[in-house]
Amino acid sequence: MEEEYKALFEISQDLLCIANVNGFFKKVNKQWSKKLGYTVETLTSQPFSNFIHQDDLQKTANEVTKLKEGKPSTLFENRYRKADGSYIWLEWSATFFQKTGDLFAIARDITEFKEDKNELETLVRELSKRNRQLEDFAYIISHNLRSPVSNIMMLSDFLKQNNPAPSQLEYIDLLENSSLTLNETLRQLVRTVQINRKVNIKKQHVDLSQTLESTKRHLNQMITDNNAHIIADFTQVPTIKYSRTYLENIFYNLVSNAIRYRKPDINPVITITSERTGAKTKLHFTDNGLGIDLERYGHKIFGLKNTFHDHPDSKGFGLFITKSQINALGGAITVESKELKGTTFTIDI
Repeated sequence: MEEEYKALFEISQDLLCIANVNGFFKKVNKQWSKKLGYTVETLTSQPFSNFIHQDDLQKTANEVTKLKEGKPSTLFENRYRKADGSYIWLEWSATFFQKTGDLFAIARDITEFKEDKNELETLVRELSKRNRQLEDFAYIISHNLRSPVSNIMMLSDFLKQNNPAPSQLEYIDLLENSSLTLNETLRQLVRTVQINRKVNIKKQHVDLSQTLESTKRHLNQMITDNNAHIIADFTQVPTIKYSRTYLENIFYNLVSNAIRYRKPDINPVITITSERTGAKTKLHFTDNGLGIDLERYGHKIFGLKNTFHDHPDSKGFGLFITKSQINALGGAITVESKELKGTTFTIDI
């Protein structure tokens, strides 16, 4: 049996060791030499503290003291110096044998994990900083421009009421339309900033069928005028925990878009289904409309003020706001489409 333990000790891919209370390794397996680049003699001939990063010495000493008091050590981390002068991160599990006064420990190299974690944390901090800067910039710009735009709208209205000449009226109309468009852009920009800044969005159990019925009521005239047919199947997932306001807005934007971008002379058919995939819920919105050339426009389909068809009501806000609301609740939206073959939007809840 002792020979089997010795064999297991040597073939383990983790770093195994036995150390005494004086702070020396009594025995180490071959993984120590493989990972650190020292010979077994070098590792066992001097205190193991000589290999520990200076910043980790005190916390390692505290951990050894805890072990001697009979408290096991798990998931303890410190850095060990390699023969080339670089350091690796080790995660330890150790126990103290009172009878022999020895420490038995297993260490795992977690250097790659720590580096990935640090890189990710740095990236998250940088992205958060840039996001805050963009939000502040958008808020300041929209706030500072809204007043001048309102003044322009009032001025154009005033000029219209003072019997301008026909040649002047054309320019006044252009001024009015431009100011209205700019005002709507600013309004949507402020709305998006508010969505992204909203941390605690109230969620509740929302019935999908009721949400669709509400959407139909709001779009009743549009549905009737275009002879649109909406098919829904929420059998798999009838309700979801979501923001009621956001979900109603998402349904409204996707359904109205499907009707707006219908094929000429073909009645729009929109199919909405819910699906359970593991722990996630998916909502699918499929139409038989004009479709989108994703090779040409796929990279900017959810961008602000982006439109892909010549339609008088196209403003380029709907999908931008929809994506912002879905992202704000930790979800995602994807699209599959081909020109003249219809479009499917899929929302991951």
